[in-house]
Amino acid sequence: MMSKKWEMAQQLREQYKLEEEDLAKVKLAELAKKKEALSRNIKVLRKTAQREEDSIRKEIEAVRGRIERLTLGLEKMNDQLGKQGELLKGLGVMIEKEAEDTKQEKPLESNSSKQTCLLYTSPSPRDRQKSRMPSSA
Repeated sequence: MMSKKWEMAQQLREQYKLEEEDLAKVKLAELAKKKEALSRNIKVLRKTAQREEDSIRKEIEAVRGRIERLTLGLEKMNDQLGKQGELLKGLGVMIEKEAEDTKQEKPLESNSSKQTCLLYTSPSPRDRQKSRMPSSA
């Protein structure tokens, strides 16, 4: 009887071993599927991240271009302001000199010689019949 129990125990062990192997195979297959799904998700995430990175780089380049253009514009404005400042300084010097010259001028004497100014006015286009100048024909 012992041998029969021994055989039954041996069969049960083998059946248990086979069930464990089958269970391990099922678990391994599930893990392989999960690993494959994770690999696909990682690839998608990498592509998305690369697109986002490219988009951000393009935006950075656009901002850099705008900054360069603004910097050039500011430099031009600064140059123009410098030139205008120099002109204003020159005008200030001229005004000061004119003021000094005006202070140094003597007032006109009442007996000074008077000069006559002859002013010729041309006829208006409506007044063609009456000429103010003799014709040189």
